Amino acid sequence: MVSAVVAVFDGYDEAQGTVDELIGAGFDRSDVTLNEGEALAFRHGNYVVSARAETEAKCELASQVMSHHHPVDVEDRSSNQRRSSWRAQ
Repeated sequence: MVSAVVAVFDGYDEAQGTVDELIGAGFDRSDVTLNEGEALAFRHGNYVVSARAETEAKCELASQVMSHHHPVDVEDRSSNQRRSSWRAQ
């Protein structure tokens, strides 16, 4: 089973550090991507890192590496944005 592990970061340095660490941990460069956020919740200069993982162990490794670099709590941020939008109307 192939899965993708994804994390969102506020800054380029955190995102690039995550990519570097994933590659250092054994992920193939072609299985790791770094993009500027394109989804509505991430349009504020965020960066999205994803890692293709073919095993559960690789999924866990990718999650651990990504957590070292302090990713954005997407659910919390989306919830806060919805509350702010609702109050502003």
